[in-house]
Amino acid sequence: MSKSSTIKRKFTSCLALLALGASGSVFAESDDPRYTMTVIRDAAQGASVARGDYQKAIAKITNRRVTPDPFAESTNLCVAYAKTGEIDKAAAACDTALAIVREANWQHRSGVLTGQGEKAQRRYLAMALSNRGVLYAIRGDESSAERNFDEALKLDQNNDVPRVNLERLEAGAPVSA
Repeated sequence: MSKSSTIKRKFTSCLALLALGASGSVFAESDDPRYTMTVIRDAAQGASVARGDYQKAIAKITNRRVTPDPFAESTNLCVAYAKTGEIDKAAAACDTALAIVREANWQHRSGVLTGQGEKAQRRYLAMALSNRGVLYAIRGDESSAERNFDEALKLDQNNDVPRVNLERLEAGAPVSA
């Protein structure tokens, strides 16, 4: 079996809905008792990702000429690529999302983030770190996964996703089906 199909087989989902301020809804995908990844549902094909239309979301996001919300697009691509087993592309998308939200002018680069301030920036950064932590867990890099989940928790203590992911990692949650 190929590495791609093995990773794809390792990552399936059931769903849980979370809300996130003025940016609209954030959608966390979970594989209880496995790991949870989060998409921005009302932007950048997030609804398609939430429905499991990963290839459709990837095609529509990557074929856009104009990127109105680069953070949401990168975040949603991260999850869609992870779900299709394209872990290297997922990691690149997660790293892009992290770079965007860490920029000094992050509010102006993403319409969804404009005017939301430091609290929102910390929340989005925590979301991106938690998603990246899941990718590390899938790859078997537990120490990097733990660092990402810990950092996400420090940034947004009200976000249960990194907390649950960290608990699952510490409990030795499987990443295979």
